Amino acid sequence: MDKPENLYRGITLSYDKLKDFDFFGDLVVPYEPIFNEAEEAVVRDGNEYGVYMSDNEQMVMGIYGNARLGGTAINKDIMIGVDRRLVDIAKVAVVYTINPNGLDIRKPRITSYLEGVYNNGYGGDEWIANSVPVSNYEITRIRIGNDLLHDIEDILLLDGGLEPTKELILNKMQMRKYRLDALLNELAKLTPQERYRIDSERIEVLRSVFGADGVRYTLPEAIDTSDNLGVIKFLQANFYHKSTSLDFKTLLYLEKLKDRVAKSEAPESFETIKHIIGTDLEAVSSRMVPEESNLVLNQKKDMLSVILNATNGIKGKQVIKPDEFRIK
Repeated sequence: MDKPENLYRGITLSYDKLKDFDFFGDLVVPYEPIFNEAEEAVVRDGNEYGVYMSDNEQMVMGIYGNARLGGTAINKDIMIGVDRRLVDIAKVAVVYTINPNGLDIRKPRITSYLEGVYNNGYGGDEWIANSVPVSNYEITRIRIGNDLLHDIEDILLLDGGLEPTKELILNKMQMRKYRLDALLNELAKLTPQERYRIDSERIEVLRSVFGADGVRYTLPEAIDTSDNLGVIKFLQANFYHKSTSLDFKTLLYLEKLKDRVAKSEAPESFETIKHIIGTDLEAVSSRMVPEESNLVLNQKKDMLSVILNATNGIKGKQVIKPDEFRIK
């Protein structure tokens, strides 16, 4: 039996298990064998017991080493959206490239009901060994999965090796947990019905407020307003910090304003922001928005008036004081 030139293995680690995970040891099955009716040693899915690998790198990168799906729910009582989504903290995926030379490897015995998904439907073969010593592998990718506030992030190995890299990962995960906890504390103030109305657009608002560069962690007066994104971020920060609860209506308007400015004829011009808001205000004032009650129109008019007044107070890097505007 010819050995492949390289083998690949991918695993995912939950947040709770990451701290105690040994990045520096031999690769072994992390539990004792299970014995089936034929008294054969098997892993939990019924396949032969051993450390599983594949000769298809694409499969390992895309399936086992992706951390794209799933995570650990932080609070199972708080759900958002029509699909009742839980707020998870992501998993961390590790991909190993393994040198099979000197290893006692073999193709595993596959239980009958899993034969149809052999190697996850990809080409190539699965292989197993009783263990893989550290001298036979290198870590080729560490990936932190995505969650409600954060995108997928690949971690580069630091010059000092795996120990400082593990410390970096732990710090990043702790910061993610901090931000997600802050989000959950805010979501707890909403009614279940309000949480169920959180759609993809409102999730973008949550990311702008609670994400890695969120306005929750920034004093408005510290924001650089020399470009239009900075101006909008300044406005978001002020409205967030001056409100006792999430003002989705105002924050969502400002979030959508980013895209409208970017698609305008003069996206770099400060006057573009004022023109868009002013045009929206004129449309509302003249009752040009169809099928809305006067109460809704008046609320929208008040919101736009406050936003426009706040925008008029910004000149380059000169920003207005937070107390100079507030929706009453």
